[in-house]
Amino acid sequence: RDEFIMLRNEDPNYPAAAIGIADTELALNEYQSAEAGIAALTQDYPEDTGVQDLQRLWQLHNMRELTVESSFGRGSGAVVGNRDHSIETFLYSAPFAYNYRAFARAYDAEADFDGGTAYRRRLGAGLEYRDRDYTISGAVSASTKDDTDVGIDLSIEWRPDDYWTAIATAGNSVDDIPLRARSQGITARGAEGQVVYRWNESSQTRAGVGIQDFSDDNMRRTWNLGYLQRLVATPRYKLDVDVAASGSSNSDVPSALYFNPRRDQSLDLTFINEWLVTRHYNDSVVNRVMVSAGDYAQRGFGSGMSWGIRAEQQREWDRRLSLRYGIGRSSHPYDGIDEQRNYVYLNLDWRFWHEIRPSCAVRAG
Repeated sequence: RDEFIMLRNEDPNYPAAAIGIADTELALNEYQSAEAGIAALTQDYPEDTGVQDLQRLWQLHNMRELTVESSFGRGSGAVVGNRDHSIETFLYSAPFAYNYRAFARAYDAEADFDGGTAYRRRLGAGLEYRDRDYTISGAVSASTKDDTDVGIDLSIEWRPDDYWTAIATAGNSVDDIPLRARSQGITARGAEGQVVYRWNESSQTRAGVGIQDFSDDNMRRTWNLGYLQRLVATPRYKLDVDVAASGSSNSDVPSALYFNPRRDQSLDLTFINEWLVTRHYNDSVVNRVMVSAGDYAQRGFGSGMSWGIRAEQQREWDRRLSLRYGIGRSSHPYDGIDEQRNYVYLNLDWRFWHEIRPSCAVRAG
């Protein structure tokens, strides 16, 4: 942004400098100053294509947003189950008071095991705040089957500069527990922390820790490390490699019917291939193929190979609608037994129903 400010100071009538400043402010979540800049540009340079594109970005920002992440699988084994699905949906309001959005959330997860069916279904609502340095959200949720299972979730993302990102989450009824535990009426409260450092768009490293306190007196502690590096970058093809290590420790709970290793760790290598199939203005089609292999070690059961392969396609239309869908197959040892899972997934991100902010309408004339 400093370069654009210098250009504007040298030539106040140079619209590209003002466009660059407003675009940067919008990207940095400085919404009030971005709105003022876009309104002034719209009034002074209404025919400029750069201004028109900036107007479109501002309209997209002020739309409602619907996101859906869904997965449907079939497997073999006591841990992955015979059939499973998970669907998580967020519906966000249009921004208000510049930095706030209200949202509603629905979560539905279910798996069939030889001993029966386990599920977790929740509805909730919350509030999100975004500015240059922080994204903060809080939500209240409840089980659709148990009125006493009320959860409170908090998350904070801190971006002090262009390189560092720190994320912390906490909740008193977290979703990330085995569904077999849910079938026993077990809940868990937990907290996680993650730090990411990005050297540039081609490389980054990450580290995280977490803890979960189960209602059956199990205490689960987790950790993870990772490094992502882009190996090939051309206009139509990209190749990334991701190296990840993770592990956990759990309390000795003899009554636990869910997978609960005393200690385990894994090391995985994933290659991510991406092809740009077509791009026309703001419409695009991208194909990806991800192949992974690793080693998983569990105390008392030795180590074994884990692997996965996934193919997906992502389509975007006018920056308003994005669909990502694919298929995959994975294999992982649990208690010394390899279990496989075949799955399909569909993710949606849709922005809709734009309302013109009164201040923009006045400035734009």
